[in-house]
Amino acid sequence: TSVLVYISFHHWAHFRHTVPVVYDAVGGLVYVAYLILFLYLPLESLLYNALPPASSFIILCEQVRMFMKTWAFVRSNLSRAVKYKKDEEIQVKSICPDFSHYLYFLFAPTLVYRDEYPRNERCDWQKVINDLSQVIGCLFYTHFLFVRFC
Repeated sequence: TSVLVYISFHHWAHFRHTVPVVYDAVGGLVYVAYLILFLYLPLESLLYNALPPASSFIILCEQVRMFMKTWAFVRSNLSRAVKYKKDEEIQVKSICPDFSHYLYFLFAPTLVYRDEYPRNERCDWQKVINDLSQVIGCLFYTHFLFVRFC
């Protein structure tokens, strides 16, 4: 997902102005085929390997997350690439964001793509420790419930 989508979108955004109708049609078909295969292949693999429910759930959750992030990236940058004309004096970098922005988006806890995200200058370690302790507490409580009732 990280490399294939970005390289394909980057290529489409920079070369679509030569033959827009062909590039848009082929790019759209390739993108839809990618999304269908991205949904189908992991499901087929799960059914073929007969993974346990917990493992299947984790894989499906990650698959849905990556699907939504891919969709958000392409949808957010599509208008920028479509507006670009070869004759205009627009910086070529503004057509498609850098790979570092896309990679940061893949690991950021958001489903809305932006080129820049607001960040604090310093980390509030008290809040980090508090949130981490709550996550660990929830994991232990869930484990207790599963052991007790299952």
